[in-house]
Amino acid sequence: MLVQEGFWLFKADPEDRGIEEKWYAGPLESAETVAVGAAFNEQLPHHLNHLGSVWYQQQFFVPEDWAGRRAVARFGCANWNAEAWLNGQALGGHSGGYIAFELEAGGCLHPGGTNTLTVRVDMKLSRETVLQDGRSVGHWWGYGDKYPPCSGDYFPWGGLQRPVILYSTGADYIADISVTTGISGSTGLVDYRVEVAGSGEVEVHIGKAEAAGAAGQLEVVDALLWSPEEPNRYRLEVALLRDGRPVDRYDLMIGIRTVEVEGHRVLVNGKPYHFQGLGRHEDFHVVGSGVSLPLLVRDFSLLKWLGVNSIRAGHYPPSDELLEAADRLGMFIFDEVPANAFYHGRVKEGESPADLVPPAFKENHKQAVHEMVARDKNHPSVVAWSVANEPNSTLALCADYLKEIYDFTKRLDSRPVIFTSCGGLDDKAQGFFDIVCLNIYYFVDRAGGDWNAVRAMVSTLCDRMYELHRKPILATEFGADALVGEHSLPPVLLTEEFQRDHVMSYLDVLESKEFICGTMVWCFADFRVPQHFGRQIYNRKGLFTRDRQPKMLAHLLRERWARPVRERSAWTDPGSSRVYIKRSEEDWQ
Repeated sequence: MLVQEGFWLFKADPEDRGIEEKWYAGPLESAETVAVGAAFNEQLPHHLNHLGSVWYQQQFFVPEDWAGRRAVARFGCANWNAEAWLNGQALGGHSGGYIAFELEAGGCLHPGGTNTLTVRVDMKLSRETVLQDGRSVGHWWGYGDKYPPCSGDYFPWGGLQRPVILYSTGADYIADISVTTGISGSTGLVDYRVEVAGSGEVEVHIGKAEAAGAAGQLEVVDALLWSPEEPNRYRLEVALLRDGRPVDRYDLMIGIRTVEVEGHRVLVNGKPYHFQGLGRHEDFHVVGSGVSLPLLVRDFSLLKWLGVNSIRAGHYPPSDELLEAADRLGMFIFDEVPANAFYHGRVKEGESPADLVPPAFKENHKQAVHEMVARDKNHPSVVAWSVANEPNSTLALCADYLKEIYDFTKRLDSRPVIFTSCGGLDDKAQGFFDIVCLNIYYFVDRAGGDWNAVRAMVSTLCDRMYELHRKPILATEFGADALVGEHSLPPVLLTEEFQRDHVMSYLDVLESKEFICGTMVWCFADFRVPQHFGRQIYNRKGLFTRDRQPKMLAHLLRERWARPVRERSAWTDPGSSRVYIKRSEEDWQ
C-alpha cells in the first residue's frame, strides 16, 4: 500500500482550460506546491475563495511485483467533483464531497517504474450538487450571496483534503465486509457478510470463535460490550482461502453493541442512554477541513475533559481517522451527509418550490447517503444516520421528499435515521423519523430580554413536539456566538456571559424532560464560514476558539456535566405547574 500524502504539484484553473489543453498528459507547468491531506484554501491564501477547478499531480514508484495484479487508487475525499488520470490515461471520476471513493488503476500502472497521477477537482456548485451553490438558496438566502457562495453555513473547503492511497490485490480478494451485532444474555452475537470478488473459501475468527462461509454468526461468550464509557473492541479476522492457503485477509476492529428506539427512550445495550454532546466541524487553521492526527488527539482529549459522549458530525461524513479515534477512544457519532438547507430559497417568476430541488439533486443525495452508509456501517461509534440538516420541512413537498430519503436509508441499515429540523411546530417531516431532532435558536431578544420567557418557549416547543410524535427528542443544535474576551454585566449579545446564559437556560429546560434523550450544544469550536454580514469571519458559537482555547462556557459545562442529570437542581416555569431545572441566581452573575 502506498500513501500519497505529502507535497503535490497544484495549479488553479479558473478558466477551465486544463482539459482542452490536456494538462493531464504531461507535467503541470507553472505549478505551485501544496500539501495533500488538507484543503488548499488557507495553505495558499491567494486561492482562499477560489470555487472553480484545480489540478493536482504527483509522481511515485510502484514495485515490479505489482505487475499483473489489481491496483486501486482510493481518494479520502475530493471536494466536490473529481476526474483522475494515471500516466495520461483516464481512470474515471466521482461527484460528491467529504466521502471516499475508489478508481481501478491497474491497467494504467507502470510496475517497476515511475508513475504520474493527475487529479482535476472541480468545486463549482449548482442547485443539483450536494451542497447547493447558495445563490438565492440555502442558509441566509434572503440576504445576498455568501462569498464564496454555498448553501451551507460553513466554508466550502476544496481539493484533496484527505489521504490518497494506492493499494494492490490479487485477482481473488475480499471486496466488502458487513457486520451487525446483538446481545443474548452475556453472549455477544456477531452477524457477518463477506463479499468476494473472484473465488475462494471464507473463514472468519474472533479469538477462539470461528465460522466458515460468506455469511454467518459468531458467538462471543462473556462479551465485553462497546460504549463511549467502555469502548471495548474485538478483532474480526476474515481470510479468503484457495486450496487451504490464504490469498487475501482483512482484519476489522469491531464493537459489540445495540442501539434501539423504544417509546420515548433510546436504548444502548438495552439500557436508556442520554447523549451529552456537541456539534463539531472539521475545521482548523491552515488545514481547513483536512486531516490532522495531532489535532484529533487534542480534540478528543478536550471532549473527554468536558464529559462529552457524542459528536454530531456537522454537516458531512467525518474522516476515516476521526471515526477510528471515536471507535478507539469511545465517542458516539451522528453521521451526516452534506444535504444542507434545501427547499429554502427565492422562487423566481414561473418557478415553484419544487424547482429549488431538481431531480438530479435527489439522485446525488441518495448517492451521498449510500456512500456514507457503505463506508461507515461497521463503526460501533456510528449511532445514527443524519440525512439532512435544516431543510425547509415546513413544506409538505419537502416532507414527502424526506420520507423517500428515510425509506431509502432504512433499506441500507437498521440504525436510527434522523434529520435535524429548524421548522419548529410547523415541521411536517419529523413524524417519519426515528428520533425527533430539533435545532432550536430562540434568542433572548425575541423575548424582550426575559430569560424565563426563553425557557418557556423552548419548553413549549419540546412538549408540543412530544405530544405530536411520542418519540424521543434530541436537541441537535442550540447555542450563541461569543467573542472570546468580550464581557458584559448584564450580558449582551456576543459576550461570553450571553453565551453562558443562553446555553445554560436551554439545558435547564431540556435536561428536566424525561423524553429528551440528549442535548448537543452547537458547537465544539469556532469555525470559518463564507463572508457575509451575519458572521464575523467565523461562526463563533464554539465552546473553544478555533485554536482550541476554552471560553467561559466550556469550564461551566464541564462542571455541570460531571453530575448526573437527575442531580441538577430545579426551577419552576412562571405561569406553569411544570417543574424544571434551575441553577441558582449566583450562577448567572
